[in-house]
Amino acid sequence: MKLISRILGLVGSASVNCIVISTGAAQALPSTSITAPSVLASGNPTAAITFPSGAFLQLRSTSDRFPLVAADPGASLNIQLRFPVNFAGATIIAAALDGGIASIAQDNPAIAADGTASIQFQVASQPGLYRVLLNTGGVFTTLQFWVANSQSPSANPPALAP
Repeated sequence: MKLISRILGLVGSASVNCIVISTGAAQALPSTSITAPSVLASGNPTAAITFPSGAFLQLRSTSDRFPLVAADPGASLNIQLRFPVNFAGATIIAAALDGGIASIAQDNPAIAADGTASIQFQVASQPGLYRVLLNTGGVFTTLQFWVANSQSPSANPPALAP
């Protein structure tokens, strides 16, 4: 419930589906596709970041930048992006600026008719800032990730975590 409250606090409102299992043995829940929140009137893109644990964050960008997100060293993240539908058909390029590996998830590197696109980002293993520059037809937005410095915790900026 804490996670749901945290997510709702970050995105304002959300639709949450819950499954209750009342058997004595643990069961694996079916995987679900996490989607990026809808685009607001501002037209800024949104993202849903899924972590290796299955935890996720849904984010909105402001001023062409997404909030800083905490990531584990070397983590592979799946990121679904949502742009205004008038971006449909635009080529999307994802470039890792500070290390790590960014790649487009689909065969066609174009934004879908519904405004969505997916990328993967593998964060580097050293502490610090890792940015992914998204170029969608000449419009730029930056995803930001932070790998914590365990040797100097006071050097770590505040970052969102799932």
